[in-house]
Amino acid sequence: LMPALFIALATVIDRSTMSAFVDDARIEGRILGDGIENALQSGDSGAVEQLLDSAMLSGHGVYAAVQFQDRLVTSSMMTSEDVPRFEEDFDFDEHGDNTYYMSVPVSHGDEFAILRLGFDELPTQQNLRAVRHKIILILAVYSALALVATGYMASLVVRPLKWLGRASH
Repeated sequence: LMPALFIALATVIDRSTMSAFVDDARIEGRILGDGIENALQSGDSGAVEQLLDSAMLSGHGVYAAVQFQDRLVTSSMMTSEDVPRFEEDFDFDEHGDNTYYMSVPVSHGDEFAILRLGFDELPTQQNLRAVRHKIILILAVYSALALVATGYMASLVVRPLKWLGRASH
């Protein structure tokens, strides 16, 4: 039952952790999108770049850009090599690139823009590996203790039977 228990625990933890990561990224994206909409409505183009920089500084941000119809505004923290690597994700670790990419629609009057964000998945993946190792350790300790307890209980049951066998001789 130990392998089945490990798989069940790991699956539940993986799914909930990945779901929380994606939910947090989507919330952060929507908040940032609202901020960019407000900056565009006020006509402050410098605020857009500051908001994109704040996405990069948020902890797990690795990509932040706004695609207008005719131009792309990126965070000042991105290099020109970073710009073309955007590939939309719909699930955690979908493309194996260790980055969760997402798009958020941003309205700017009659113009339509898309906020493109990328979040680093590596810290979450490392946490999941650490949790799996802890589950294995806990199950190994549990198995060892269960074997010791089983041996002790068996000796308690066998001792009277041995005594009865000696007494009957």
